[in-house]
Amino acid sequence: MRGPYLYQTIHLRGRRPLQVDRHAELLGEWAAELFGIGYAPDARDLERRIAALAERERYPRDLSSFVRLELGADGAERLLAAGISLYEGPALRSVTPDAVVVEFSSPLAEAPTSAREAAA
Repeated sequence: MRGPYLYQTIHLRGRRPLQVDRHAELLGEWAAELFGIGYAPDARDLERRIAALAERERYPRDLSSFVRLELGADGAERLLAAGISLYEGPALRSVTPDAVVVEFSSPLAEAPTSAREAAA
């Protein structure tokens, strides 16, 4: 995807996407504020498309996995395979650095965006 975009990483359990409606709602709110565009996909259709991607990627049926949903400033949507977990369900498995300093002021600073990802 070219240009700025927002994203959500959606947790799948057994190839079944979780809380898709909430992920889409957040993207819709952020897209309206940041890009001035609307985003309100049919949650069931989005779930089906995510599940189809998981099937094509041969995600395991007994572990957690992830799909990244990206929404560009132009309204373009993209689904990407984002990996497989060694666990089934949520688990604390993050490693955090001792310190990170980021100085900037932008709208939606707490939202996962391509700009935030590039700064990491």
